[in-house]
Amino acid sequence: MNLSRHSHSKINWEEKKEHLGKIRMLYTLFAVQLIIALVWASFALSYLDPFGNGILKYWWVALITGIICLVILLALYFVAALRKTPLSMVMYIVFTLCFMYTVGYFCLLDKKYLVYYALWLLTAIAIGFAIYAWAAPNGMSSMIAMMVVLFACLMVFLVFLIFTSITFIGLSLVLLIILIFGFYLHYDVRKMVRGGVNDYNVEDPWAGAVTIWGDGLLVFFRFFELLGRACCKTSD
Repeated sequence: MNLSRHSHSKINWEEKKEHLGKIRMLYTLFAVQLIIALVWASFALSYLDPFGNGILKYWWVALITGIICLVILLALYFVAALRKTPLSMVMYIVFTLCFMYTVGYFCLLDKKYLVYYALWLLTAIAIGFAIYAWAAPNGMSSMIAMMVVLFACLMVFLVFLIFTSITFIGLSLVLLIILIFGFYLHYDVRKMVRGGVNDYNVEDPWAGAVTIWGDGLLVFFRFFELLGRACCKTSD
């Protein structure tokens, strides 16, 4: 009896360790994705002539990369075989490269630098989640996730407020939108792993680092839908 309990406990511990490793991998891949996009956008903004202006001139390349991102996102949702390695790794790499180029184009297109600011906010959140996930022996609680999101966003907000000419209102509105996405990001990862660190049915982290963008967009659609209904009821 004791031997059976010890064996069962060992299996649970090993499964829990593997599960936690996949969660950490998902956060890391998401952070890497954003870091690559941020480096690319920063380089393009720093070297406008001829590099950045060349990207703006050939806008159709950004259109193609954006469409590829959308196709990969939909494919991962509806084709289960693509959500398994090594195909999920290929999908992640292609998506990351196309995402990098598309985001860089919009950062160049936006002369108020709000897209670039939003990219910094998202990258800070992703790095914060990845660092905490690797440092903590257990999963991240909702309270800790909220603290990570708030701290990361406030740090970036203060830097842009002090060192850039972006208006306070613009910084605040973008901050609010990214805060909503950041709070949902932690919830969505928990949903992907189906309830937390003690449940072992984990989505492939390579695929999860891509599909999380689609889930995030759905949150905003739902948010604006509820906001619209509330406004309609008020007018009635």
